[in-house]
Amino acid sequence: MRFTLMGDFTPGLLSSLRKLGFSFAAAVPFLVAGFIVYSRIEKRKLAETRLRMQR
Repeated sequence: MRFTLMGDFTPGLLSSLRKLGFSFAAAVPFLVAGFIVYSRIEKRKLAETRLRMQR
């Protein structure tokens, strides 16, 4: 009975993992772009803070 349950469970598990992988692969470019934009904004804030401190 154990082998039958695992045999029935394996295709469903593989398809759900495949869908999760595709979702993650589709989200990676957006995550990278968001990180780049965030780091640029933080770098700009840091530069503005340094300029204010110099005045």
